[in-house]
Amino acid sequence: MCNTKQRVKINGFYSHWEYVLSGIPQGTILGLFYLLFILMTYQQFINVYLFADDAKLYKHVITDDDHQVLQKGLNTFQEWSDRWLLRLNVSKCKTAFYGRDVNYEYKYYFLSTFLESVDVIKDLGVVFDSELRFVSHCKEKINRAYSMLGLIKRNFIYLTEETFVTLYKSLVRCHLKYANSVWNPHRQGLIKDLEKVQMRATKLVLIVKHLMYKERLVQLKLPTLKYRHLRGDMI
Repeated sequence: MCNTKQRVKINGFYSHWEYVLSGIPQGTILGLFYLLFILMTYQQFINVYLFADDAKLYKHVITDDDHQVLQKGLNTFQEWSDRWLLRLNVSKCKTAFYGRDVNYEYKYYFLSTFLESVDVIKDLGVVFDSELRFVSHCKEKINRAYSMLGLIKRNFIYLTEETFVTLYKSLVRCHLKYANSVWNPHRQGLIKDLEKVQMRATKLVLIVKHLMYKERLVQLKLPTLKYRHLRGDMI
């Protein structure tokens, strides 16, 4: 990208024109070429997962040789990013391990420092823990759902069935179903904790509040969360 300029508009006022030294405009032909360039270039590395500007290098590590192969792939990745002026934000780079007795360290050669190793990491909105139990993720989503329920309760004195279902699906249940095929719990405690969110939510509708939980669901034409997660797994 040569001799490209840009400026910013805020409240009708424009900034001065400045040259764009790096980066690619979104939604452009040049942006498409950039994606093709990224995909073709990454083929020289070990296993890589890509999503937008997020990249994950991974390998099944059993021996020290596997560890060295992964470190070599990381070095190649860093050299490539420096050569094309796409230097990594090291503070956001982490290492995570899934398995037993894994304690390898991986170095960022440019700063001669080891990357931070974490037991819990969020990836595309899902919180992964080292044992893949997803307890932290479930608790985070449950708390988020309850906060949205509080928002609905504070702002709506009376809810009709149709209004409640619309608000519930849009603001609450979306947090409990996002990527549930990844983190769907098998432990009864977590399953019950998730179901309690919907159980409490349905009580916001006064005309069905006196009914049993399953009766409220029938009246509101809602399935249980357990059923939705099972259905999602089957799909």
